Amino acid sequence: MAEASREAHLRPDLPEEIVVWEILVRLPPKSLFRCRAVCRSWRSATSARPFLLAQHGRQPNLPIISGSEYGEDTHYKDFLPFDHRAADAQLHAVARLDGSFNLEASCDGLFVLPKRGAIGTCFCVCNPVSREHAPLGAPWDFSIFRLLGMYRHRPTGEYRLVLHRSRCTESIVGPLLLPKGKTGCYVIGCYNDAMEVVDIWVLQNYEGEVWVLGYNVKLPVEQIRGQFGCWNDDSYATIVSVHGDVFLQVSHGGWVLHVDTDGELIGSFHRGGQRISACDLCFKQTLVPHNFFMALEGYAVTAPPFL
Repeated sequence: MAEASREAHLRPDLPEEIVVWEILVRLPPKSLFRCRAVCRSWRSATSARPFLLAQHGRQPNLPIISGSEYGEDTHYKDFLPFDHRAADAQLHAVARLDGSFNLEASCDGLFVLPKRGAIGTCFCVCNPVSREHAPLGAPWDFSIFRLLGMYRHRPTGEYRLVLHRSRCTESIVGPLLLPKGKTGCYVIGCYNDAMEVVDIWVLQNYEGEVWVLGYNVKLPVEQIRGQFGCWNDDSYATIVSVHGDVFLQVSHGGWVLHVDTDGELIGSFHRGGQRISACDLCFKQTLVPHNFFMALEGYAVTAPPFL
């Protein structure tokens, strides 16, 4: 009786369906965890698989920034999804991992992490949100997983995966995900020798393999030099498409700079005490349970590589 009275007091004018499917389903996982503690009905509704699938579908697919910190007794990496439209300019880590792990792929809210050791490279898969983790081994095809994880926009329906490579020696190379029988698009970026200009080519027609020049971006190198130091071979840019906007993430001297397709510097980000850099992967948070975790030997929650 007390529980029912409390729930009625929490939402006297809103039907349960509106609260769950119009409000709670829009929350990010961290906020949703807090709401589950409000009452039993919210906890039950937000734990059901159909709700989790819908909630995952509403999460933004954001580019990842990596932050590394080295100390005498510690070495760790933070992975920070970045939304250039967010009012809060601070970067909040979705996961802090043992620094010996690298990020190889990101797909459907999962990370694939290689770790190089004395006996070779081992792989593990983890969900940074639920903190599930398990080692991987043969016969997993890591190359396909990596390609699947590199997409920016994923259409609905069945897919075939095609890898196109540019003839340029300096290029960003990526996969193309297409609905069967339909034309899709993807982009590659080619740099000039001085790393001052990026040509972004768009795949206009898949069957005919027709590429057209979408953008010719002259990087604001002089502005970057003036504000952040010299421009050198360690500087690089990755193409990002979020919310329909295309821009470049430029990693330079521990900063991540955001440059639009007009070559304007629209933002700069630095994380104190860490060296941060752009990744060529995106991440979409999920609470959807993946059944294969429990089928893998060594499955655990909140175990290494999490810190």
